[in-house]
Amino acid sequence: MEKYVSRESTLVVLGAVATHFIFNRFEPVYRPSVWVFLFFAPPVALAWGLHLPWTSVPLLVLKHLATLVFSVVAYRLSPFHPLAHIPGPLSLKVSNLVIAYHSVRGKRHDLMEKLHRRYGKIVRIGSDNVSWADAEAAKVCMGNKGLPRSVGYATAETSETPGSIMTAYAAFYPEPTKVHAERRARWAHAFTSKAIRECDTFLLPRVERLLKKVGEQQGSLDLGKWFGYFTFDFMGDLFFDGGFDMLNDQDEDGLWKIIEDFAPAIASLYYLPWLTPILLSMPGADDAPIQKFFRFAIKCVDGRLKKGNTVKDAFYYIAGEHVEDENKPKPSRAVIDSDVQTGIIGGSDTTASAMANTVFCLLMNPDKLKKLRQEIDATFYREGVDQNDSARLAELPYLNACINETLRIFPPVQTRISRGVPRGYGGIHVAGVYLPDNTSMDFPPRVIHRDPDYFSPNPDSWWPERWLADTSGTTEQPFIMNVDGFMPFSVGPANCVGRNLAMREMRLVISQLVYRYDVRAAEKDPQEFQRKWLAGLQDHQILLKGPLDVLLTPRSPNTN
Repeated sequence: MEKYVSRESTLVVLGAVATHFIFNRFEPVYRPSVWVFLFFAPPVALAWGLHLPWTSVPLLVLKHLATLVFSVVAYRLSPFHPLAHIPGPLSLKVSNLVIAYHSVRGKRHDLMEKLHRRYGKIVRIGSDNVSWADAEAAKVCMGNKGLPRSVGYATAETSETPGSIMTAYAAFYPEPTKVHAERRARWAHAFTSKAIRECDTFLLPRVERLLKKVGEQQGSLDLGKWFGYFTFDFMGDLFFDGGFDMLNDQDEDGLWKIIEDFAPAIASLYYLPWLTPILLSMPGADDAPIQKFFRFAIKCVDGRLKKGNTVKDAFYYIAGEHVEDENKPKPSRAVIDSDVQTGIIGGSDTTASAMANTVFCLLMNPDKLKKLRQEIDATFYREGVDQNDSARLAELPYLNACINETLRIFPPVQTRISRGVPRGYGGIHVAGVYLPDNTSMDFPPRVIHRDPDYFSPNPDSWWPERWLADTSGTTEQPFIMNVDGFMPFSVGPANCVGRNLAMREMRLVISQLVYRYDVRAAEKDPQEFQRKWLAGLQDHQILLKGPLDVLLTPRSPNTN
């Protein structure tokens, strides 16, 4: 009997180790049916081979799974793991569930800062994930001869879906660099200097509507929410020839809620790509945030296609409507749907977050706000410059310093610009570190931006003067301004294609808001105002935020 039991235990261990080997070697993470087979086939085969009663199968399955978990944990913590040389906490090395949990909570940015302070520039944050706060490594990995995005970017994709301009660059797809270049070429047409200037036909009326609506509100108002209404309406103009009017209806259809629910889900599933097909195949999956967002995007595309190409908006180029040669291929409907999903997020949330954080920083630094107002008053009032003169706004040093410093302290993408080492690549040696195949790298702009190796003194402080090389009032610390460590719009061929338009939006809104209104925090205690704002920031790849309650009083430029 003991020999029989020993044989059963040995085979259970061998079956679990073999299952672990198959998962580790072939990674069948996108095939739930393979999961079921590998979880249940070995115990069933064991019961049949040893002529055990079928009632023993449930216990054998439990033994198999328990042994499999032990094998996985032991391997990930062992010196034989290919990332064993990368420091990090044990809990994160064991499973990606831990970092996914922090992603759901929205406090991944706080965790990454703590980890990098303790472990250095590179930290292991998952079984095959590292966070790398090194500008040199980022430049190499994201440069022209760099790496594709990690497979987590394609967490909601399957082998049948084409992927968006974001996800098609992931190592999940064959030839990601070629596919991304083809997509990027269409997007680039929509964001040339000429195309951006033409956007003024619908950008400037939206700016005017925003400034009018916030001025009509009685008492305190959540300015961050109004920035969101503005950017969402403008995104609708940019991609769908209008269709949204949040500045008037305050999002009565709950469209922002769709994005706010979608963000935590996709941020956590990035680290658990194997879970996505399982969740999407479960009953009730049609009501999942991911599916709601996809349906919303498809509905937007349907509406735009019905209107036809009456305007040369971003959709005009992304959908290939500008291609007149019938022999040249146009993007499929699936490709258009996928690319529009990226446009909705990138065009509505990131700019709103940057503007809200800029106002927050100005309110926390009244002397800086006064200095900015003096520059704007001198430009608009004394010099008589048109408030909508974007070219002149781009030349205002302190305005641009304030925006850049906000993008440094509070980058819209806080902690995860990702790249991955594809299978069969042979690993990489960068900045003195070796990373093997199948490693996912997160480059955290927030951490890099606050590294004294790139920005000093006071890298954690909002100090616009650093962008003007104004070292007056600094401590004995050396003045360091290394813009290689500045990447709010990413770097390399996959950087933000709409960055110039985003800067144009921010300059117009911030300058005119400060020019027309006296802006004060509704909370009288500055420390409490700061505490509430920072507590409300949630890093879900995009940066969600709490209320920015302010009081606005119309002003005349000659009053200061």
